Amino acid sequence: MKYYYEVNSSNEAIGGVFTIPADQTPPDNWVEDANHEATIGATYDPSEGWKLPDPPDMPLEEIRELRDELLQRSDFRVLPDYQGSDLEEWKVWRQVLRDMPANASSINPNQPVPTRPGHEPLEGTERS
Repeated sequence: MKYYYEVNSSNEAIGGVFTIPADQTPPDNWVEDANHEATIGATYDPSEGWKLPDPPDMPLEEIRELRDELLQRSDFRVLPDYQGSDLEEWKVWRQVLRDMPANASSINPNQPVPTRPGHEPLEGTERS
């Protein structure tokens, strides 16, 4: 399975993480993230790969608190009895969240929290 981010006309990641079977062709506005190095707000350059946004001006403790809340609110998605077909997408999304404190540049205060697979952002996670 391959992982992709939706990009805008400036090649900035505006949505993700999406997966499709390896034998299918992605839409033109999806860019592969083979090494799981992108995040919302990252910019893709075909010759250089993904460039992460500048680190935010957000206290690390706030990042951890937000991350912990989002992980807790999505725990049920990875329990053994979860029957959704999007289990792998949830696992990737949750890994992105777990990586947040280690890579503070993955949070851009001008962008929403990474969107859950197949859903709108969780209520209360929008930033102003």
